[in-house]
Order: sequence, then C-alpha cells, then structure tokens
Amino acid sequence: MKDLVISIKEKIKKLLFLLDELKRENSMLKKDIQAYKKQNESMITKINNLTQKSDLLKINQSIESESNSSYTKKKIDHFIKEIDKCINLIDNKNV
Repeated sequence: MKDLVISIKEKIKKLLFLLDELKRENSMLKKDIQAYKKQNESMITKINNLTQKSDLLKINQSIESESNSSYTKKKIDHFIKEIDKCINLIDNKNV
C-alpha cells in the first residue's frame, strides 16, 4: 500500500513537471505567434505600398507614352470609384 502511494506521488510529480514544461512551451509559442502576426501585418503593408507604387508607375508610363490611354483612363476610373466607395463608407458611418 505504501509503495502504491509513493508510486502515485512520483507520477503526480512527473505530471506536474510536464505540465509546467507545456505551459512554458505554450507561452513561447504564443509570443512567436504575436511576432509572426506583426511581421505579417508589416509585409502586407509593404505589399500594398509596392502595389500602389507599381500602379502609379504604370499610369505614369502610360501617360508619358500616350499609347495606353485606355489603360490610364481605366485606372483613373478605378481610383475614382475607390475614392467614392471610401466617401460613402465615411458618410454612412457618420449617420
């Protein structure tokens, strides 16, 4: 009987030790997740900025060459629609 109690106590100690290890690992993984989320947001921002710059360069090139005037008109129309959407969202939010 005494051996059984000692065995159970040892197993409980092992389990508590494993629990502490898992808690530490979980904490480290949560920190890693937060770091990756921040990095991901930064990358998305960079991608959006580069996309906008690329679009502006294409527009600039098309304006300079004037051979792609339809492309330029389409892009300008697209930007106007996006601006209108933003204005509508702002107006609806303020109502």
